[in-house]
Amino acid sequence: VVQDADEAMKLFRQAAVQGLLDAQHALSRCYATGEGIAQDDEEAVRLFRRAAKQGLAGAEFNLGNCFKLGAGVVQDADEAMKLFRQAAVQGLLDAQHALSRCYATGEGIAQDDEEAVRLFRRAAKQGLAGAEFNLGNCFKLGAGVVQDADE
Repeated sequence: VVQDADEAMKLFRQAAVQGLLDAQHALSRCYATGEGIAQDDEEAVRLFRRAAKQGLAGAEFNLGNCFKLGAGVVQDADEAMKLFRQAAVQGLLDAQHALSRCYATGEGIAQDDEEAVRLFRRAAKQGLAGAEFNLGNCFKLGAGVVQDADE
């Protein structure tokens, strides 16, 4: 099959209109990135919301990023944190990592280094390189753990 962004967008739209969550999410990511269509953060948010309301973890995570960055919505760290938490509970690694970073920095929630470490560990055990790196920094700095340069 020859790559065809226009055909992909047409098919994503058709499937999204029929309520397919993965299609809504794929279409919203295209609007968010401008891949295959003109970038439109507000349309991306509308579609992320639709899929997130139906419990799709990836959409909750991406909508959380929109709130964190203020892309297509008013920036709101509290709402971002809530959405990251919803996606993390469903096991989405990127959401677990985002949530742990919020705890580490105090963005959208009271800073809690021990909770950040707990979540970094959970994501690191599943092989997420960013979580492994951040967990290493926690040991280096003694944030939420006893400082241990060897760990």
